[in-house]
Formats: sequence, C-alpha cells, structure tokens
Amino acid sequence: MERLAESLRGRIWSPAAVAVWSGTAWSLTTFDPRAAAVAAVTCLVLLWALNRRGRTLLAPVAAWVAVVLLAGLLATARHTQPVYSAPDPPRRGRRPPLQLVQVSSAALPTEDGLVFWAEWLATCNLPAPEAGQCVARRGKVRVRSKGRRIMPAPGDVLRVPGFVAPPPGYDNPGADRLRQAWLARGRVGRLSVNGETMRKAPTAASASQSLSSTFQRAMGRVRTRLALALADGLPGRAGGVLRALGLGDRGGVDADLRRMLRDSGTAHILAVSGAHVGLVVALMAALLRLLIGGLAVGLLRRGTFWQLALVPCLAAAWFYVLITGAAPSTQRAALMATFALMIRAAASRFDLAETLGFAALLLALLEPEIVQDVGLQLSLLGVLGVALGHRLALRLAGDDRRPGWLLRAFGVSAGAAAATSLVAIPVFGQLPLLAPLANILIVPWVGVVLLPLALLVVAWFAACTWLGSATHLAVIEGLSTLADLAIAPLDAAVQAPAWLFPAWQIGGLQAAFIAVLVPVCAAGLLVVRHKALWSVTAVVVALVVGPVIALSSAPAPASFEAWFLDVGHGDAIVLKMPDGQVIVVDGGGETGDDGRVGERAVLPALRQLGVSRIDVMVMTHPHPDHENGLLALARSLRVRELWWTGDHAAGAEHRELIDTLRRQGTRWRRLDGRADDHCTTFRHGEVTIRVVWPVALGAHGADGANDRSVVLEVATGRHRLLLTGDIEVAAERALLALPGALRPVAVLKAPHHGSTTSSTRAFLRQLSPMVAVAGARSWGQLPFPHPAIRRRYEDMGIRLWATEHGAVRLRMSSSGWCMDQGARSVCSDTARAPERR
Repeated sequence: MERLAESLRGRIWSPAAVAVWSGTAWSLTTFDPRAAAVAAVTCLVLLWALNRRGRTLLAPVAAWVAVVLLAGLLATARHTQPVYSAPDPPRRGRRPPLQLVQVSSAALPTEDGLVFWAEWLATCNLPAPEAGQCVARRGKVRVRSKGRRIMPAPGDVLRVPGFVAPPPGYDNPGADRLRQAWLARGRVGRLSVNGETMRKAPTAASASQSLSSTFQRAMGRVRTRLALALADGLPGRAGGVLRALGLGDRGGVDADLRRMLRDSGTAHILAVSGAHVGLVVALMAALLRLLIGGLAVGLLRRGTFWQLALVPCLAAAWFYVLITGAAPSTQRAALMATFALMIRAAASRFDLAETLGFAALLLALLEPEIVQDVGLQLSLLGVLGVALGHRLALRLAGDDRRPGWLLRAFGVSAGAAAATSLVAIPVFGQLPLLAPLANILIVPWVGVVLLPLALLVVAWFAACTWLGSATHLAVIEGLSTLADLAIAPLDAAVQAPAWLFPAWQIGGLQAAFIAVLVPVCAAGLLVVRHKALWSVTAVVVALVVGPVIALSSAPAPASFEAWFLDVGHGDAIVLKMPDGQVIVVDGGGETGDDGRVGERAVLPALRQLGVSRIDVMVMTHPHPDHENGLLALARSLRVRELWWTGDHAAGAEHRELIDTLRRQGTRWRRLDGRADDHCTTFRHGEVTIRVVWPVALGAHGADGANDRSVVLEVATGRHRLLLTGDIEVAAERALLALPGALRPVAVLKAPHHGSTTSSTRAFLRQLSPMVAVAGARSWGQLPFPHPAIRRRYEDMGIRLWATEHGAVRLRMSSSGWCMDQGARSVCSDTARAPERR
C-alpha cells in the first residue's frame, strides 16, 4: 500500500495510464455514466473522511478507485461512438450495386491481387452513380481485389461493384473477438471484387486537406511500391518473412510458418515492434555520430550529442512507423522512443515504467478504442514482462554476482511469456509449453541476422524506387541467396514434426484461471528470497491448480449433447456422449482456405467445451465447406478414428488432411455402402448411432458426392436426431424406398444447407421433425436457406433455424430434449411441445 501511495504521489505517467486504460476499457464495454458519477463522488467523500481521521492505508486505495472511475467517465464523454452503416443482405438474383469507397491505407500485394482499407462513402443501385440516387454510408471496409489493373493510393475514390459482407466472425462458444474488434474500430465489412471492374472516380482536392492528403497519398504510394517490388523481387517464404519484418506486411507469410510460430510461442517475431524502431534509431544515431564526429565537430559546442540528434532520430523513427503501416504496437514503440530520447537529451534519469506509461496514456487519449487492440495489449505486457524477467534473473543470480547471459536470456523470455499469457491464453486458447526456450533460440537470431537483413533489403529497394532505376538481377539474386540462408532455421523448424512444439489447448474457466495463475506465480518469484519458500509455494500451487483444473475441465454431459456450430456456409457438428467420447461431424471451410475456418470457428469452440481429443471424426463427403475445417482440427488435436466414404477430392486441404491423420496413426472406418455398413449401430451409454446412408453406391441413382454423404441417426430412447450431410433429391428418394431407413425424428439437420436440391416434401413428411437446423448464412455466393425452402418448412409446421444467428445446442435424453440458440429455445418431452421463448 505504501508503494502504491508513493507511486501516486511521485510518479505521473504510469498510474495515469493504468487509470485511463481501466476506465476506457470499462466505458467501452458495460458502463453507466450515472453509476460511475455516483461511485466517483462516494470514493472522493470516503477519501476526504479518511484523511480527516488521520493517515490510513485505505486512502490511496480509495484515491485509485476514484481516479479509475473518473477516467472512465471522461473516456465516455470523449468517446462518442458514431452510427456506422450496416451491410445490406444480398438478395438472390439481384445485380451487385456500385460501392463508392475512398482508399485510406496502402494497397498491399496478395498472391492474386491487392488488399487495402477504404472509407465506405455510398451505395448506388445503378451502374452510374450520377444517374440515380445513392445512399450515403459510413465506416471502413476491407477491399480485396483480384488482379492489379489499377494501383489505388490513399485518397483515391473508387467505384467498386459488389456486395459488402459483414466483418468476419463466428458466433460460437469461445469465439474470437475479431468481429467486435472490427466494429470497435469502425470497420463494418468486407468487399471482394474483380480488379478488372474497379474504376477510379474523379475527385476535387480540398484546400484545407491538401497538405495532409498529399502526405498520406505519398506515404501510401511509397509503401505500395515497396511492397510490390519486394513481392516481385523476392517471392517465396524468404521474401514473405523479409516483407513482414521490414515493411509490416505479413500477407506473404505462408500458413505453415504461421502455425509453427504460433505453436512455439514466437509469432511475435513477425510483428514490427520496439526492436525495429530501436534499431532504426540506433542506426541513425551511429550515422550522426560519424557525421558530427568526423565532419562537423564544431556542432558539439552548441549542445550535447543527443540534443543535436533528437530531431533526426525522431524523424527516422516516425518515418519508419508510417512506412510500415503505423500499427498500434509500432506507435507504442515510437512514443516510447520519443519519450526516451527527450529524457536523454535533457540528461534526466530514464524510467521504463514511466516511458511505457507515457506511450500507453497518449495512445488511449488520442484513440480510446485502441485499448481493445490485442496486438497493443500484448506489446505493452511484453515490455513489462521483459523488465520483470530481467529483475527475476538478477534475483536468481543473487546480490553478490552478476547473472550470466543464459540466465538473463531465460529470465527475459520467461517474463515476457508469463506477462503476455494474461491476454494470449484467453484470446488464442492455448499455452505454448516451450515458448521461453524457443524465444531464447529464435529472438537473438532474428534481431542479429533477419532484422538487419530485412531493413537492408527495404532500404535497397527504396533507393531503387526513389532513383527510378531497376534493381539489378545480380543484386536480387544475391539478396535472395542471403534471405534463403537467413531463414534456413525457420525452414527446418517448419519441416519438424508438430510434437516438437507442444501446446496446451485450453479454454473456458480453465483458460481464465491459467491466464492469471502463470503471471502471478512468475511475479511471486520476485518476492520469494529463500529456497524453502520456493518449495512451499510449489506445493501450494500444485494443491490449488490440480483441483481447479479438474473442476474446470468440461465433464461428460449427463445426457447426449450436440452443438451445431456457426462456420458460415458449411457444417460443423460436435457430439458429446454420456460416456465422455467426442464425435465431430464435418468442420466447415472455404475453398483454398487451408483450414482457416476450422482454426477460427471450430477449434475455439472445442477448447471452450473442454475437448482435448476427438474420438471419431466424420467426413460426410469431401467438399471444402465440410472437410477443410477438419484439417485445422487434425493439426491441433489427436483423432482416434475417421469415418468417411473413401471418396477423394482434388484440393490440397484434402490431401494434407489424409496425410496428417495417417501420421497420427488414426484408425479408418470406410463407409462406402457395403452391406455391413447399412444400419450399423454404435452404442455410447444410452445413445445409439446408426449409419443410415450410404448403401450400394450408384444403385439408386445417387452418384454425386453430395448424394453419397454419410447420414447418421443419433437416438436416445424414442428421441432422434438425423444428420444428413448434403444429400439431394436422388438420395432422399432412395432412402424413402429403403424399408426402415427413415424414422420420425425430433431434430433434423437440413440437407444441403436448405438448398432447392433437397428437403422434398415426401422426405420431410416421413421424418416429421419439430425443428431443423441449416448450416448456412445469407451471405456470399450461396445465400441459404433458400426462400422457397424456408416457406416449405414453415408450411409443414417445422421450425427452421440457421447457424448464421449463432451456434445451436441440443440436449437430449430418454426423457426429453431441449434446443436453444441465443435467447430462443424449444423443449419437448412429448412429440409436440409448445415453443418456449
């Protein structure tokens, strides 16, 4: 308490930053200004009363609470959330409207085009906006253009035909906060277009904005030209790594390298951060020392070196920040460099906590929403962790000797990993177990070899771009050779087996507890001086952690439980059995997504549900919207058995999925329509799973991949659930012709996402479900369920739910079943119970 009071009295920036960040974060989530005002006044009165009675330890606590509440109140007054435009759902058969957008960021290259951010100005339903009325829009959209017909620069107004889709996000248990983060920063949607159809619109320059817009356009053009030159001159993994390190453009980093860095806890090396800014400042300072010391010695008579070098070093740091995209974490590093250089120029004492507090406070005051940026949170915690880790190394070494470089490196790495776990574990749902060791090996190599090489490459291409000369082929070949040699350790790590980078998959209460426990235990080592206390601490931690982890691990449900997850257009269903086994039926996905949908939508949900292994993985049929997400699950979780039809697909994800499962030693069960497959049953306690389809492939006219989908019936007593994959009319008719194949069910997974190729009246009449669930979303090229199918279900008295409104949970036992999605639910212990809302 005395230290807290001393910090409040003596230091300024650190406590002010903590107060403003706490209040701002509160104000942006659940904040009532009236309640905050009452609480602030109460705290101030309490503080006044305590001070009248004499000095007390509660006074600084009350003062701190009052400051936090007042900061929240001020943040609310400062922060006025504008009303942004929401995308309009595309109607089937409707011609895409014309979107007017103004480019606000540099256009960065992708494999087949460009990607950039733009302000959404208007939507026009006619091809030419001058010919009709346009609807004004507000917010930012992420434009992804296929092709590079035009090179947009910040400030350009573009005419782009297409539909604006909502921000990416999946409403599942344990879902990431990407959609919320987009909306908090005013990013309202995505726009994917063909670059051939994109046109520039004439604009009139504003005199009041000419200087700023000219500077913004110039910086955007420079970054775009540099990124394109690097992408064309140094393709492949080496070029992608150098682009990420030197320009902050991670679009060229391949998925395999991203996964390796994530699982090893070293993904931060690709982010432009304090090391980059520090190296730029150091290089500028070295150049100035050379110039002042050798060419202009007389300048030192007018002031100290750092007084003379202040402006050039700050200009170099901020120019580099702007040329790399000015990410929040990079702005934090530049502000810290600004504060530190000013302190050095004034010959004052440097304090890391005050420097970090200055940067955090200024960022929060300029843009309150920035406190929700995960990258900035990790950056701030990482700096704190490095400082505390260094102190830990000093403590472990003892007061009578200096710590060796290995102990110092381990302390810094462990401190950074422990501090960032406060945010990383809840957000990413995993704890890389070898992160401290991996950082000891990778970070020095990146700082000494890769980062200087990246800056050298960027400087060379920048010089060539500025001089307007072509980069010589021999120089490109030399740089390419150096880059390949430099990233050779990364190449070796990517090719290494996944078990070399163990990561603890955690979620829910378990993740929250571990996220707090890790930094608390690490901080406890700073105050523990005696080895005997270390042993006691370890025993206490073990006694506390063991029961909490056991309790927080999701137990097997008392009854059967099914989750229909939101994966956009696609299916992903999780079945949790009373005996503890977990069955995953399909995993969602998109064409060529390399498992991205499964990684972002399905894996977090499984972690939240306490799933650490998959007993049975069912691939109903090899289409991307069903199988690609399974690749992400196979990479991260142990799969004991695979059920599939034996059909193969041409996609790279399908081949990698099969290879990954084979390397795991997964057992195979091929359901290809043999006589012993049909009506095969598997028991899990009171739950019975029956294979209904396929049977005798091709014998009933069901030759397509959709019609060969695996169909499963899950039953508990007299209540049943039917999972239909993507079967179409031919398979439905064949099933109706098979005696005993179809029985009435309570819940139906709508065939083929609710398209017109399925859900015939005879099929629905035979099943007579009460509720049907479609794995679909009314966005994209296939807005499902189709309106005609919706009307068909409604006419037959069947409720049709879609996963676009969030994940659907079904609990079923022999006595009844209950199904819920958000605020709505329906339960039944008879054939037709009324809906309960």
